[in-house]
Amino acid sequence: NDNKYGIFPSASAAWVVSKETFMQKMSFISFLKVRGSYGLIGNSEIPSYSSLDLLSTDFTLFNNVQNVGYVRSRLSNPDLRWEKTQQLDLGVDVGLVKDRISLTVDYFRKNTSDLLYNVSVPRTTGFNSALVNIGSLQNKGFEIALNTVNLEGAFRWTTSLNFSAIKNKIVDLGGTDNVISGNVVGTATGLLRVGQPIGLFYGYQRDGIFQTNDEISVSAQSATAQPGDVRYKDLNGDKIIDANDRTVLGNAQPDFFGGMTNNFSYKGFELNVFINGVSGNKIANLNRLNLENLTGTINQSAEVLNRWTEPGTSNVIPRATRTPTTPNFFSDRYVEDGSFLRLRNITFAYNLPATLLNKANIRAIRVYVSGQNLVTFTKYSGYDPEVNSGGSSSTTLGVDFGSYPSSGMFLVGLNASF
Repeated sequence: NDNKYGIFPSASAAWVVSKETFMQKMSFISFLKVRGSYGLIGNSEIPSYSSLDLLSTDFTLFNNVQNVGYVRSRLSNPDLRWEKTQQLDLGVDVGLVKDRISLTVDYFRKNTSDLLYNVSVPRTTGFNSALVNIGSLQNKGFEIALNTVNLEGAFRWTTSLNFSAIKNKIVDLGGTDNVISGNVVGTATGLLRVGQPIGLFYGYQRDGIFQTNDEISVSAQSATAQPGDVRYKDLNGDKIIDANDRTVLGNAQPDFFGGMTNNFSYKGFELNVFINGVSGNKIANLNRLNLENLTGTINQSAEVLNRWTEPGTSNVIPRATRTPTTPNFFSDRYVEDGSFLRLRNITFAYNLPATLLNKANIRAIRVYVSGQNLVTFTKYSGYDPEVNSGGSSSTTLGVDFGSYPSSGMFLVGLNASF
């Protein structure tokens, strides 16, 4: 490797404004701090020795004798470098009314270059992909955290609120403007495009269901379609439905996300309520893509009972056939609103009085009942909007294909200390 080392400097500064003499007259501001930082960080989160050729053992049988040898199993890249991120952070911390109200606001901008990425290579090399430094990415946005003491005394109520809005943009893809991505169960659902965020869904736009042969005869699908087939939009106007008619169908990145926690206490009683949610993101529901294909090869959802059977019966679900003449493309039918608001956790507890416990030489007893993921408000038709079948993939986002939903849970417990 020709790039074993990297230099990653950083600097930060802060000013506690509330300590200045000119702030003493503003008694309602109990704390005020302005801060900023800038630095360069490196990322080498790839397998060790990834810049080198890798040899692996293999064997073959010849005359019923096993012959063991070594084969080249990974392409080398001596020019492989650290992935680098330049980050700017600006923030302010404010405390008001003797810190009963505290507010933190942060703005950040991260520019990442020399992205570590496995790119496809010609099969003539003997390999499918190679690890290279390619492209650059920008993330910027702001985060807000607000904590308030709403009521004090025998009855106490506090609130914690956090809110984030992040914009993601691909700046460079190593000389190309578009890369098809997000292959799940053989379906290319995603697109990486310069100037756009990661997580674009890419496919066809539906235009209802063909009802009659007259409709088919004047369409771009006149050569193959039959009544009851899906009609797709001919976006480029060439009278042919093909890959050139695909378009961006949505984005898996949310416009914003956040959560709120409220804590209530009265004498020995406590109540904690936590809700969170996201807004503006889309989900590719590949479950629906497979459970509405009506080819008779796999189980189908109950929705297909509303399928097309004759003119006027359905303009959404196509006809049932073992030999479809129109492919069931990934389309806007399978891209849904993934926004949700969820009651993540609610806990009710009671702490037994110390006067009662002291007689038994017990320090504390706390009895509680808790519920998790109890209620979710969403328009998403799947089991759970908080899913991603792409796992840890950085390019396959917001895809639901057989994902296991978050479990609702009830807990009853007792904590005791002696």
